[in-house]
Amino acid sequence: ASPYKDKIYVAFIVLVTLFATCFLQLFGMQPVYLKSAWGVSEQQIGILMAENGLIIAFVEMILVYKIEGKKPGLFYIANGIFLIGFAYVLLNILPHFFIVAVITTAFITMGEILCLPFMNSYWISRTQPGNRGSYAALYTIAWSSAQILAPSLGSQVAQYFEFTTLWWFVSGMGGLSVGGFIILSKSDAKNINPFSKTNTNTGFGTNVGDYGGRFINKDGTFNLRKEGLPFWKTTSLYYNLLNLPAWKFVVYLLLAYLSINIVFTMVYMLIGVNQLQGILAKEYWGKIREVFYFSAETFTTVGYGRVNPIGDAANIVSSFESMSGFLS
Repeated sequence: ASPYKDKIYVAFIVLVTLFATCFLQLFGMQPVYLKSAWGVSEQQIGILMAENGLIIAFVEMILVYKIEGKKPGLFYIANGIFLIGFAYVLLNILPHFFIVAVITTAFITMGEILCLPFMNSYWISRTQPGNRGSYAALYTIAWSSAQILAPSLGSQVAQYFEFTTLWWFVSGMGGLSVGGFIILSKSDAKNINPFSKTNTNTGFGTNVGDYGGRFINKDGTFNLRKEGLPFWKTTSLYYNLLNLPAWKFVVYLLLAYLSINIVFTMVYMLIGVNQLQGILAKEYWGKIREVFYFSAETFTTVGYGRVNPIGDAANIVSSFESMSGFLS
C-alpha cells in the first residue's frame, strides 16, 4: 500500500517535520545565539558540538538496548521531544553561563537519543518489503524539509522578534509535537487487532528437556556450542559488546574513541599542519591539541569549527575519517 494512504503514517511524517525543525536549531541558530547574546567563544561552541557527539557515542547504544521493548516507541519519542523543548525554555529562563549551555545541549542530545532510533524503528514497523522504499522516501523528505525550514524559520523569527521569541516559539512547536505523538500513540493502539492470540510455539517443541538439556540457561545465556567453523565465525564482536557490563562497555568505547582520534591526529601531523586552516597555536603540543579536537569533530560528524582542511591530503584523510565515524 502507498504510504500516502496510511493516515497514521502521514500524521507521523507531519509530526517528524515539526520535531526536526525544532531539533535542528541546535546546529543552526543556537550557536549564533550563544555567540552573539551570551558571548560564548567559537572554541566553546566546538566543545558543545563535541559534547553532542560524545554523549551519543557513549550513551545511545546502551540506553536504547536497555529500554527498547519496555514501552511503546512513541512513548519514548514524546518524552524525547519534551526534553528538547524544555532545553529551549531553559535558554530563556536561566542566566547566561557556559555551564547552562552545556546542560541544555545535554538535554537536547538525550532527547535526540530517545527520538531518532525509535522514529526509525516506527516507520520500518509499518512497512512491508514491497513498499519500504516509498515509506523511507517520505521519511527522508520530512527531514529534508526540516533542514530547509529550520534555518530559514529560525533566522526570520530571530531577526524580526529576537531570540527570546524564537526559543519560546520553538518550545511551543515541541509541545505541539509532543501532544501530536501522544494522540498518535492512542490512535495507533486502537489499530491493534484485539482478537489476535499470543503465539506460544517457540519452534523448540514441547519435549526440549528430553534431548540433552536446556537451550537457554537459567541465567539467560545460550546453552549452545558452535563446532566446525573458523574462529572468526564463532564469535560476534557486536554481541559480546552488548553483553559486557555497562562500565566495561563504556571503558572499551572510550578507549576505542581515543585511540581512533589519536591515530588520525598522528596522520594529520605527518601530513603537516599547513594543510589545516585555522590553527592558532604556535608551540608543537598546542598544535597537536588543536588537531586532536579537529579530528574529534570530524569523526563525530558534527562539522568543522575554526579548523578545516585545505590541502588535498588533509581533505582525503578527513573525508575517510568522517565516513568512518558515520559508519560506526
